[in-house]
Formats: sequence, structure tokens, C-alpha cells
Amino acid sequence: MQNTGPSKSRVLCFLFITVFFSLILYLKSGWVAETQAGIAVFSLLSLISLWILYIDTKRKVIINKAIDQIQVHEMTLLGRERRSSYPLSEFAYVRSIITPGRSAVNCVELVTAGDNWGLVVSSFFPKGGPRFFSLITETESPNAETLCKAIADYTLLPNKGFQGHAYCKTHIRSRNEQSYFEKRL
Repeated sequence: MQNTGPSKSRVLCFLFITVFFSLILYLKSGWVAETQAGIAVFSLLSLISLWILYIDTKRKVIINKAIDQIQVHEMTLLGRERRSSYPLSEFAYVRSIITPGRSAVNCVELVTAGDNWGLVVSSFFPKGGPRFFSLITETESPNAETLCKAIADYTLLPNKGFQGHAYCKTHIRSRNEQSYFEKRL
């Protein structure tokens, strides 16, 4: 499943802000050293944002029921591919949640049997619900609901469905991953 995370609109918004501030700097001062430095900084931040967006879109989660394995293919900030694998039998159920906060994200997550660890499969924009006393309420995205059902049907894991606003579980580590401190000991 290709990650279609909600960060795409943030990058486009940041690019718009970059162009806007660059134009303001140019109109205010002309083409002087300060304007050039400001445009260079905004352009660099835009390029970094585009690179992060590119990295986010390259994340893939492959569930292989035949060999009881989940493979996650990601890219590091330097562009190297990182692969992690997890036994499918470690996971107990699939759920959909919306992370609390100002920029809410609808995450589809596989959770382990001990209910301590989780693996985020994909993230989506939450569906905007009706306003209630001027408060915007978010509900589950139809894409997240479809993905939960597809994973549950394919893996035969229970689908706990949409569980409202909650934080994602702590990210499960692969057997071949070690933290920095474990490597140092």
C-alpha cells in the first residue's frame, strides 16, 4: 500500500508561503543582498519540504500472509532504502484512529497482542464532520475504513474499526533493529 499521507497539502502551502514572502521581500527592498539571502533561505526550506514529501510517498507496507511477514520499505533522509520486517503473528488486530491535535491525521494501525506496540500502515486526512457549536469534528476517512477492512479480510485479524481520537501506539521495532544505546553497550 502506497502511503498517501496528509502531508502533501502542507508542502504545497509552504511553497505558496515561500513564493509570497519572496515576492514581498523583492517588492520591499528590490534585488539587494538581503532579498537574495531571504529568497535563498525560503527556497532551501521549500526544497527540504519537497524532499520530505518525496520520502513520505516512497514508504510501502507489504503484508505477505504466506510467509507470515510484514515488510516495510522506507527511505532515510539521505535517500537510502531501509527495510524492516515483522512477523504477522505478533499482531492482534487492526484499528483506525485520529490523532488528537491541531493537524489531525487518520491513521490505520496494526497493534500487537500485548496492546503495547503498533505499526502504522498508512495515514489519511480525516473526513470533516458537521460543525457542532462552531467546533469542527473529524470522522474516519472512507479510505481508512476501506483499508482496515481489506487488511482484516486478507490477514484474518480482527478489525476493531474506528476508535475515535487516540494516540498511535509506540512504534514496534524490527528484530534486526537496535537503538543507539543498545549498539553502544
